Amino acid sequence: LLADFGIARAVGAASGGGSAGYVSPERLAGEPASPRDDVYGFGRALEDVLDALGDPGGLGAIVARCLAPAAERPANGDALLDLVAGARKTRA
Repeated sequence: LLADFGIARAVGAASGGGSAGYVSPERLAGEPASPRDDVYGFGRALEDVLDALGDPGGLGAIVARCLAPAAERPANGDALLDLVAGARKTRA
């Protein structure tokens, strides 16, 4: 379950707070908000799940892409879904 706890920002808005360990390095550096910040947070949450449950589905590669430097991350949620769909096809 993912939820917004009132810290969402419009693209390009000034950086605000966030959950320790889940805020992108760019936001911590004071850069404006970007959809890639959400991709980073998703990657951190998925990383926690895989740490707890293992990685039977090979999702570690998706985590690595989500936690990569900003320019290498999926640009937004649509691009992240494309990445996940591609990983599913590779495993099928």
